[in-house]
Amino acid sequence: MLSVKDLQVYYGSIHAIKGVSFEVNEGEIVTLIGANGAGKTTTLHAICGLVKAKAGEITFCGQNLRTTDPHKIIRLGLAQVPEGRRIFARNSIARPNVIEFSRRSFFASGISSLSFIR
Repeated sequence: MLSVKDLQVYYGSIHAIKGVSFEVNEGEIVTLIGANGAGKTTTLHAICGLVKAKAGEITFCGQNLRTTDPHKIIRLGLAQVPEGRRIFARNSIARPNVIEFSRRSFFASGISSLSFIR
């Protein structure tokens, strides 16, 4: 489903991500754990197209994400959800209108399953 192989990301001359590789299969939950500055956020930003990887492979459901614009990556159903930012401070995720909006958005993009959303 999601595959990252030998990811290399630079910020100018700083080599921020050095050869990160992992796979996330359907139904799996995978976490990135590391100290501050270890590259967790940079890895996620590279996957979502917010920073460009200098080398390596990033694929989602067989599509190359290294050459895909961020807004198209979101349409594939892959997005970051920041925690602790109180974006929906007054709403509960259990509210039917929020759930229905999410379902319609993903199904409208041609995805037939929500099982990869974690």
